[in-house]
Amino acid sequence: MYGDNDLKLFDLDKDGDLDLIAPFHVDDTYHSEARVRYFQNNAGIYTELTGPNNPFVFINEVPFFEPDVDLGDLNGDGKPDLVLSRSYSKPALFENIGTLQIPYSVQNRIGKQVLL
Repeated sequence: MYGDNDLKLFDLDKDGDLDLIAPFHVDDTYHSEARVRYFQNNAGIYTELTGPNNPFVFINEVPFFEPDVDLGDLNGDGKPDLVLSRSYSKPALFENIGTLQIPYSVQNRIGKQVLL
């Protein structure tokens, strides 16, 4: 894994404990990809949610570009929205549509690119 690996702690599932969000970049001879891993905290035990259970599964960025994420309620609806940024690009804002399984997707991206 490459990049800053800027880990985030955020209570995404709203159960009162902090979950771990880990952006990362993989580059080897055969492929290059940028992803965000999600580890759900259940009473102090972190379990990685993968595939369709990972709320960040839709993030598959341009090779060699390192993702970074931040979460916060940007529209005042009580749900954490997602700001995605990557090296050499403008941030993108994704509105949270309200389910843990699929809170963010390309379909609920707000605008083409958002300057913050």
